[in-house]
Amino acid sequence: MSPAHAAPYACSGLTTYSAIRKLDPYTLSEERVVVVGAGGLGLMCVSLLQAVGCPGVVVVEIDAGRRQAAVDMGAEAVIDPTESNAAELEAGQVTGRVILQPDANL
Repeated sequence: MSPAHAAPYACSGLTTYSAIRKLDPYTLSEERVVVVGAGGLGLMCVSLLQAVGCPGVVVVEIDAGRRQAAVDMGAEAVIDPTESNAAELEAGQVTGRVILQPDANL
């Protein structure tokens, strides 16, 4: 791997991986995970969640271009939280549980 391709993993990769490591192993192997935001860190998180075997990622993002980028990265579903029917959209796109785990150390 070239240094140019490896560099993002040294910064955003470590940042997101440290958050992913806080999830219970059962969650990573059996549950969908919500990623809030599809900027550089959010998209890296989608990529790493897939790499560790997470069965589904749901991304919440207000920007249409970033939502599309999340889909392109493999997100199972994307939600626009500014839509008045966001809860119904989520229910229609995702079945089963979705895990949102805020960091208790903030």
